[in-house]
Amino acid sequence: MNPKVAVVFLAVLGLTIADDSLLDLTDADFSSRIAGINAAMVLFYDPWCPYCPKGKEEFEKASEALRGTKQPFLLATVNCYENGKETCLKYSIEIENDPIIKIFRMGELSQQYNEAEDAAGIAKFMKTRYGVASTELLTLAETEEFLKAKEPTILAFFEKGNDLETFYFKYAGHFTGDYRFGHSSADEVFSKYNEKNSILLFRAPQFHNKFEPNWATFKGDTQEELTKFIKKNWYGLVGHRKPDNIGDFEHPNVVVYYTIDYVNNAKQTNYWRNRILQVAKDNTDYKFAISSDDDFGLELLRFGQTYLGEEPLVTAYDKDGRKFKMTSAFSVENLKQFVLGVKQGTIEPFIKSQAIPTANDEPVKIAVAKNFDEIVINNGKDTFLEIYAPSCGYCRELKPVFDELGAKMIDEDVEIVKLDGANNEVPVVFQLQGFPSLYWLPKDSKNKPIMYVGGKTLNAFIEYIAEHASSELKNFDRNGNIKKSEL
Repeated sequence: MNPKVAVVFLAVLGLTIADDSLLDLTDADFSSRIAGINAAMVLFYDPWCPYCPKGKEEFEKASEALRGTKQPFLLATVNCYENGKETCLKYSIEIENDPIIKIFRMGELSQQYNEAEDAAGIAKFMKTRYGVASTELLTLAETEEFLKAKEPTILAFFEKGNDLETFYFKYAGHFTGDYRFGHSSADEVFSKYNEKNSILLFRAPQFHNKFEPNWATFKGDTQEELTKFIKKNWYGLVGHRKPDNIGDFEHPNVVVYYTIDYVNNAKQTNYWRNRILQVAKDNTDYKFAISSDDDFGLELLRFGQTYLGEEPLVTAYDKDGRKFKMTSAFSVENLKQFVLGVKQGTIEPFIKSQAIPTANDEPVKIAVAKNFDEIVINNGKDTFLEIYAPSCGYCRELKPVFDELGAKMIDEDVEIVKLDGANNEVPVVFQLQGFPSLYWLPKDSKNKPIMYVGGKTLNAFIEYIAEHASSELKNFDRNGNIKKSEL
């Protein structure tokens, strides 16, 4: 039997999906291959379109993530430029800049897919909408094949009828699409892993190392405890931090940046990771992660760093959210000392900042990151703050107006301040939406800045400040009019 036909036949029965790669369908076999399939997600592409290669790559990753999960659906691609032209024409597929994804049910077009197009999103959508919660593994060979997928896997080993069976299926059903679940009641599996009536979390094979076990065993009793167990053990000692899982690596943490490639150069990737593990195993109160320079180049720039393709770069956040960067060359010993210094507070936190001005006696005060607390937070006055960028044309137009405002407020209990947001770290409490951004900070609640959205004229500024000042201004009434005594 043709291997691809065998794959589709099994998919119809809900037994398996392609374990090695996507199905590449053509005009000659498209209709016959998807006929009778519960759900087929098909990516239509043109190899010459700008974003099609990336879309196809994500599809391949999704297929790999679903490896061996015995799902009643499949993923396939059709090349609209070469051998799938007639199929694309039939379904009015016109490829321009992006691939088009459609879902077919029992051979008939069901809907266009407009959800997340990354591998994790695709796999989650299909498992949640059309898949089974947990894959039954009948033999040791099936179990070992199931564990080859390049993502963590949760497996339950239980005797049929054991209370754990009900507990596990309930949990897997609730989190279908979020995690990869499997289960087995085979004696040979119990013997291989020396576990029975247990739930285990297996780490992805590319992350196996000599510094920690390849799996962790759940010791709790409740579903809440199982969730905490999964979150704690999901990444192991050193996780792969990516744009779609940043939130999993909360502070305090240590992040090491270099070129990460588990497809073409896993050996070099793990060469550096193994050195990080030597430090992480003794500092389990911090989350350690590796991140690709390709994904986080802008993040590195915020630390004043650029990866040059040589030794890894290292940053950290302590429990208070302060940032640090390692300035010495990467080595195990230097990393140990860096982490120790962050913990003990002997390393100066990193702040992107211009130099503090030697003179700051103009009506509009200049704040930089290093003196921000002094000039803005602790000045004892209501503060009107402009965050600008030197290259911003609107900011340049606003400058004379802001300077005049500073002169008008010179005798008031109000500070007019400007901060170059392009060259200084801006506190996260300020949700910048562009430049210039203006904020009002009442003197008694500086931790709750109010975004100013009014007009950008001198009169509009004065009227706003007069109305919102903690105490009435000396020279203006609450409506912003000059007081009669000053006429």
